[in-house]
Amino acid sequence: MKSILSAVRFLVTACLCAVLLFSSVITPAFAAPNPNQPVKGEATEPAKTYERTAKDVIDKAGLRSLEEVTERAQNGAINEVQGTAGIEDMKRPSNSSGDTIEKKIKRGLEKAADTAKSAVQ
Repeated sequence: MKSILSAVRFLVTACLCAVLLFSSVITPAFAAPNPNQPVKGEATEPAKTYERTAKDVIDKAGLRSLEEVTERAQNGAINEVQGTAGIEDMKRPSNSSGDTIEKKIKRGLEKAADTAKSAVQ
């Protein structure tokens, strides 16, 4: 009887050790990031372009000449460091449907003039 009990105890211990071993190996495998999904906080492509351009400017070890800045501006760059990174996301009159500040001021002045005329009459 004691020999059967010790054999069962050994098998139970071996099974528990195997379960502990495999559970500690499998859990990190499921926690590995999916290569198809971006990592939280990972930079977008325009941000990477911005960073790359900034590093190039810093590595150049000096200010650019006026000719270089003018040439870059003619190529559609937003500014010295940013270049064209994020230019499609930038709000400007060509891609915006909102009223310009001039139109808003003109409307406000016309409204004020109409109010003043009606108050005088």
